Formats: sequence, C-alpha cells, structure tokens
Amino acid sequence: KNLRWIAAMSPPGGGRNHVDPRFISLYNTFNVAFPSKQSLHRIYASILNEHVKDFHADVQMAAAKITEITLKFYDELVAALPATPSKFHYIFNLRDLSRIYEGLCQSMSEQYSTVTSFVRLFRNETLRVIHDRLITADDKKYVDQQLLQ
Repeated sequence: KNLRWIAAMSPPGGGRNHVDPRFISLYNTFNVAFPSKQSLHRIYASILNEHVKDFHADVQMAAAKITEITLKFYDELVAALPATPSKFHYIFNLRDLSRIYEGLCQSMSEQYSTVTSFVRLFRNETLRVIHDRLITADDKKYVDQQLLQ
C-alpha cells in the first residue's frame, strides 16, 4: 500500500539488457526524447554568448563557433566510442557538455582576453571532462586528433 516507485532506463546496449514487455506493461511509461541539434545549439550558445558578452569582440566571435565545434565533437565521440562491457563507463551525455560549459563559464575577461587563450581553455576543459575518462591510448589519441581538427 501507499508505495510509489519511480525508475529510469536507458536503451539496451553497453551492458544493459532488454526489459520484458510484460514487466513494463505494469507501469506508466514516459519517453523523454533527446533534444534536437538546433535545441542543443540554442541552449549552449545562449549560455556561452551570455557569459562572454563582456569579453573582447574576437573572443565573442570565437565563442559562437565553439558551440558548433563542441556539438560536432560530441556527436563524433558518441559514435566512435560506444560503451562496451570492457568500457562500460564510456557513456557520454549532456552532463559532460554541461561540465565543459561550466568550466568555460568560470573564465574572466581579464584572464582570457585573446582568442588563443579562450580556445586553450576550451581544449583544457574538454580534456578534463572527456579525456580523463578514457582508458586506452588509441581512444586518447582519437580524442586528441578530433580536438586538433
């Protein structure tokens, strides 16, 4: 009696199994779709553009491009490095993007007055969030090559 149970599931794969449809039929099921690329771009571009509005104009222009680069990098990363039983922690999601942007939003205009310094900050934040999780040299090399492009 008086028991409410809430659960969340990810799609099967990467060590996760299918759930029996008879079991699922006992519960109300809600599906939250992944945001579209346009929505993600608008969300993250708004966050970064608002943060850099007091920065130099060159940094503001670079910030507009960083969102496109970040989303493209994220899509390629998810496709190239899927979770497997030996790499079960290779689950990349929007939380990772948010951590990158959180690091970017901690910057101050006095410290990052040039495009080079701001792009270096972006690279460092990306490596901090993504690269540190990788376990093989090939995966780390892949991420490094993607960031250099």
